Amino acid sequence: MKAKINKNKINLSAVGNKADIYLYVDERNSEPVKSYIDSLQESEMKKIIRLFQLMLEQGEIKNKEKFKQLEKNIFEFKSEPHRVLCFILPGFKKKSFVLTNAFKKEKDKTPKTQIIKANSIKQEILLIN
Repeated sequence: MKAKINKNKINLSAVGNKADIYLYVDERNSEPVKSYIDSLQESEMKKIIRLFQLMLEQGEIKNKEKFKQLEKNIFEFKSEPHRVLCFILPGFKKKSFVLTNAFKKEKDKTPKTQIIKANSIKQEILLIN
């Protein structure tokens, strides 16, 4: 099965040498991850943006304390206590991440509800034919 991408549901946010980052666009035509990051204190915002910059320039973050895979094609950027979940778009020459949802982590494990939400958004964007 090959996935088609619902391009109305993503906006290109940043272009790097090794990766690109897209933002999910919801039914209200807003970008929830951007809104979440914009609501943070400047110091917290800078830490998360630095992680995105590393991914853009290197195409990977080897430090599992900062970026890790949660499930098949669901990953999380980690900047205590904040999390940004994402997945990789298939069929692109360089890694293309879609940031799906963001939240403040309050327990040891990433809440299953947030992973389910990321998977739901992924299905909304990737139309399987």
